[in-house]
Amino acid sequence: MIKYTYLLFISVLTISFSTAQGQNNIEGAFMAYQKLLQESQFEASMQYVHPKLFEVFPKKKMLQVLKTMANNPMINSEIMEAEVLETSEVKEVEGSYYATLKYRTRIKMQLVTKGMQPNKKRILLNQMEKAFIEQFGEENVRFDKENDSFILSPVKDAVAISENGASDWKFIPVEKNQKLMMEKILPKEIAAALF
Repeated sequence: MIKYTYLLFISVLTISFSTAQGQNNIEGAFMAYQKLLQESQFEASMQYVHPKLFEVFPKKKMLQVLKTMANNPMINSEIMEAEVLETSEVKEVEGSYYATLKYRTRIKMQLVTKGMQPNKKRILLNQMEKAFIEQFGEENVRFDKENDSFILSPVKDAVAISENGASDWKFIPVEKNQKLMMEKILPKEIAAALF
């Protein structure tokens, strides 16, 4: 009886360790992806994006959007930090392994106001604030009057996908308005958990 209890204990411990190890691998890969985005290494960051996303949003277009945002002469943007808040259990679905993540990214967006008329500046800042609040929620938007900048701290979702469930995790960032797109590229069970 003691032998079976010991074996059961070892099995539970091994499963718990494997789950924690898998989640650490997911979170580590996700933070490496976020670091590349912070450093504006957009080409390199694409190694962490799952190819299924490129079926509906081509890689070339994605890179163009990222570079355009980073090089916008009207707005200086900076990804300040990211943190993983929660990682789900890994599930095997249709031969691949999936987990969902909740994460928070702090982004600073500063309007370039040098030489801008005060009235135009105020109108643009008000428009930006309304758009950010609508997209991210009032609790996730803070305005810094001294620097004409916004600190955005939205909580977002992503899907982690691996072929072996242990390594080589790739990600699909999820936006709330992308339900139809996610349903095209993710198994129903995974998409349903997100929306």
